[in-house]
Amino acid sequence: MREKTLKIATIVSKVLLFTLGVVLLNHLFDASGIALAFAAGVIIPGDSNDTHTVDAAVPGFNRPDVSKDIAQLNPSRYPMDTIFRNGGFGAGGRVEKSASLIKKYYQFVNYMGNDGLSASGATSGGTTSATAVKQYTYVSGDGLQTIWIAVNNGNLWQKEALLIMRDLSVSPTGVVATTGLTAKVDVVFFVEDVDGNAIKIRPLNGIKGINTNANNYVIPNFTSTTILYKAGNAKSDVALMDTSTSYYPTAKQNYCQNFIKTVQESVFEEKQAKEVQWDIRDMLKIAAYNIRAEIETCMYWGVAAEIDFAGRKRYTMNGIDKFITNKVYYGTSTTDTISIDQFINIAKTAFIGNSGSDRKLLLAGADLIGALMQFELSNTTYMKTQTKEKWGIVVTELETNYGVINVAHAPIITEKGKSRYGYLLDMEYVNKAEFVPMQQKEHDLISAGISNSRVISLQEVSTIWLDNPECHLIISPTNI
Repeated sequence: MREKTLKIATIVSKVLLFTLGVVLLNHLFDASGIALAFAAGVIIPGDSNDTHTVDAAVPGFNRPDVSKDIAQLNPSRYPMDTIFRNGGFGAGGRVEKSASLIKKYYQFVNYMGNDGLSASGATSGGTTSATAVKQYTYVSGDGLQTIWIAVNNGNLWQKEALLIMRDLSVSPTGVVATTGLTAKVDVVFFVEDVDGNAIKIRPLNGIKGINTNANNYVIPNFTSTTILYKAGNAKSDVALMDTSTSYYPTAKQNYCQNFIKTVQESVFEEKQAKEVQWDIRDMLKIAAYNIRAEIETCMYWGVAAEIDFAGRKRYTMNGIDKFITNKVYYGTSTTDTISIDQFINIAKTAFIGNSGSDRKLLLAGADLIGALMQFELSNTTYMKTQTKEKWGIVVTELETNYGVINVAHAPIITEKGKSRYGYLLDMEYVNKAEFVPMQQKEHDLISAGISNSRVISLQEVSTIWLDNPECHLIISPTNI
């Protein structure tokens, strides 16, 4: 009796599991909008069926806007595309669903922190703004109390501001000299004047001159690669306000690119008996994979262009690599092994010295993922990792003392010849605009007398851009 009861329970459980499986498959395929009509066991009368008859029998099966639903098709294969279809990265990063122009204009304000010496500066001079220098070496004389230097961004500087040059080589005697510069000192300068991309500076510490400048601090040696760190200003006792500054965003633009994939099945092909169940819906699923791969490829490496061809305009968009200016390297001339110093440099560059968040996403090729895995296995003392699902994809969190890096393999990066590269993105500043969201449209060529076929297209017209470019990073192998 007990065995009979167990057999009945087993049969019932199998029936329930089968029923649940059918329901789940129906939900999944209906969500994608491109599955076969028989997934739910619905019988639709007639020799052939168009989208109208399918919708009548299975409401919501054919969805004109499949932008988010399509993300359920192998989401980890197209991580960036999946994230956008799930609504974007975070509070800052966003998906604009109603872009009104093919040319997408956007604005951003750069974080103004540090500056550098301009490559166009003079190698000698510095007595006037017209002869502002990019480097200085003491040769002879009593020393200079002031000097004009050429900077990259004159808008960053105002009169009475302070700047710092770090680790300048000076004589341990504290007096200007041409040799024996074995001591290192951080020197603070006072900005006396600003003229375009030239500023006049006076040292407040460091080394003193000789003869007439024996009691005055003078300009120490500095190279063209010296970083200028902006500090506060120093106003007089009667000052009530600083020089007023207006912060305006910089206008940029990117083009919305028209992506289309079309599949076709003749009525005869549809009616033909087949060895396997295969029709235009299966073709459309393959088209969905292809269009997502093409969109994501352009998101990484596209080039903005306005093409006048055959009497019509075509537009292509810039990929994220055209926005990112910061790049760090790993490995050596012969291997792609990541050293401890290189990993620390990646983390420092990603999180320090910019206005970004403390959590970022690294989309990486297979070889870079492998190098990170080797580093993790070799340095368990330094690494804290855990796997999570975020933004609709699976990521591995790498915890550093500077911030958290969420790592995800991006197969497109691997397949398109960049498997040793990675793109470290600040999720708050990655944006997408959709002039036409991903949609599915069936073309009635039969009624028009053009073709005895069913033709369905997937279309999206969209673009991407990054705010605050200094918050993002390209990770590249050394031996490229």
